[in-house]
Amino acid sequence: MREPTLLLPERIRLKHDQLSPSQRALARFCLENPQAASELTAMRIAEQVGVSESTVVRFALRLGYDGFPHMQSAIRDSIEQRQLPIPTRQPGHDEDVVANSLADDLDALGESIRSLDTRELSIAVEMLANALKIFVAGFRSSFSLAHLAAFLLRKVHPSVVLLDDMGGVLDDDAEDMTSDDVLLVFSFPRYSPLARRVFDVAHGRGLDIIAITDSVLSPFAAKGHCLFVRHDTPAFFNSNVAATAVVNAIVVALTARRDAEEPGFEQRLADRFHHTELKRAP
Repeated sequence: MREPTLLLPERIRLKHDQLSPSQRALARFCLENPQAASELTAMRIAEQVGVSESTVVRFALRLGYDGFPHMQSAIRDSIEQRQLPIPTRQPGHDEDVVANSLADDLDALGESIRSLDTRELSIAVEMLANALKIFVAGFRSSFSLAHLAAFLLRKVHPSVVLLDDMGGVLDDDAEDMTSDDVLLVFSFPRYSPLARRVFDVAHGRGLDIIAITDSVLSPFAAKGHCLFVRHDTPAFFNSNVAATAVVNAIVVALTARRDAEEPGFEQRLADRFHHTELKRAP
């Protein structure tokens, strides 16, 4: 059945269980190299991924496109929609680099908002609200996301633990996990081995797991409740803009729940925050 309004990442998410290993490799290629996927022939894509040309064609049909040309056209359209007009600058000029970086982050945010399933977000909020304790993990470029999430969640939940590997206490902290707790983990390519280790411990102990990650091809997708956001940039590092927006949305929803249960909670939270900041002012 044709699904013309769905973007490629959403099609892959919906059809993931129906994809063969070769088709999943193609899915990863298309997600990580949309420009190449929109321009190369089916034969060239097959050579790069290490599959047959017929597998590329069947992959497009499996995702609900009319054929390979239709899939390429849809990918090109999505790329064009993400392009923002940027003032012309001299090549290599600092302002040009900054403008392009800001535009890329805005693209990542917009695409993530369009593809994010708000029902899945609501389920994540429910899990966190009912958790006895929330463990938060993210390493390397995702550590800043985990730190922010832990800081904000502590304002609206009585027990939050930020997992890190400083001082070699990661395994000790993870030992405190129980099936009444929830793990919130952030991880993007290249996926951190530490994140996988924490994920495996949590899964083995029966925790509900919320993974903020890039796609259904993430190693966390099969066993976790996933919220998918775009992370890629032309630079060597990931963009955390879309993931940060999801963290903010989760905390806003949790705050609203607490306020409904405890009228005046949100106002008291705001008053306490501003009062603390004023006390610290010189």
